[in-house]
Amino acid sequence: MLSKKEVNRLVALCKSNDRKAQHRIYDAYKDSMFSICNRYASSSAQAEDMLVEGFLRAFSNISSYNFSASFYSWLKVVFVHNCINMCKRESKAQTEELTCDIADMERDTDLPERFSGEDLLHSLQTLPERQRLIFNLYVMEDYKYTEIAELLETSVDVVKTTVYRVRMKLKDFLLELERQRRK
Repeated sequence: MLSKKEVNRLVALCKSNDRKAQHRIYDAYKDSMFSICNRYASSSAQAEDMLVEGFLRAFSNISSYNFSASFYSWLKVVFVHNCINMCKRESKAQTEELTCDIADMERDTDLPERFSGEDLLHSLQTLPERQRLIFNLYVMEDYKYTEIAELLETSVDVVKTTVYRVRMKLKDFLLELERQRRK
């Protein structure tokens, strides 16, 4: 891992379009940014596309980085927004305007502990793109319902319903996986 001083030096060089510095930044952050992309993507190939486009976007907008926050935090925001934009572009699904009572939502907190990260990632990748996007923003990126609704230009009720449905789908998927493993 690079020191803060080294990161700041490399970022300054990237601002003047230094290709070697960009390559060093890429090497230092590609794994953690790929993890973010993988949560939003429906396949490894799509995650790789998101990774490449995310770095292109980051390097083309690096002049907006002002060193006030950590570079990692700034880069993560660039990548999350890039993943959202790519999902929006590729998504052909229509938004359902549904209401749902979230108060009785079941939370099986020990469920994820029984499965590997790979199992959880695979279950996320089985979801339709829009559902995966909303769930990632809510659970992984810690956005509020209202923020997600505004970002995706939909209603808060749709976001709440989607989060609820995804939780139930993931729970069902993982329980089925567990049943299959017991056979």
